Amino acid sequence: MAGIPSAGRRRTQIRRIRSANAQQVAFSKRHSGLVKKASELCTLCAVEAAFAIFSPGVKAFFSFGHPSVGPVVKRIANFGTPASDSSQNVPNDDEATLCELNKQYSNPLQELEAEKKWAEELKKMRMEGQKKRGLMIRTVEDLSLEELVKWKSTLDVVLEKLKKRVQGLSVDVASPTPTSIGLSDVSICDPEEDSSADSYGHDIGHED
Repeated sequence: MAGIPSAGRRRTQIRRIRSANAQQVAFSKRHSGLVKKASELCTLCAVEAAFAIFSPGVKAFFSFGHPSVGPVVKRIANFGTPASDSSQNVPNDDEATLCELNKQYSNPLQELEAEKKWAEELKKMRMEGQKKRGLMIRTVEDLSLEELVKWKSTLDVVLEKLKKRVQGLSVDVASPTPTSIGLSDVSICDPEEDSSADSYGHDIGHED
């Protein structure tokens, strides 16, 4: 049984669409393809291109330019001038665009880097503080031999300081001075040597 012959790929006839609604649908489908083709052409062949599209009824405006619309339009306006003069405009515009983009994104990046550095500093300070205060996050059984040796050295230093402090306090308690008990300003007199003084050392007058 002979198969049914295929009609093959038919080429769509290009002619103006009469319906306004159909025009809008066709435009929305095809204008993005035009931009894609122009972009591919600029990338593959290193060309500069620009165009503008007004939708049916001028309800929307679309433009495309590589590297941008402005430099290409300037080049068209200055067509016929030396290539060096016209080519200088493109780098200048590109540099201005890059500078503007750098200004927009440099500040957030700098703030992000500053926050990262500050977080690292806080983490470092917290770890150093834990080491100085001798805070053991893990149990003794979890420490390695090297860590145990370091802790022992630290504890020996602290123990030696405690011993010296206790000895100093013991000496102060064992030998109190008159000043420490509040008698430094009181004078003690012998009643037999000076009968004119009372028991508190005050002078008592006598009349013969």
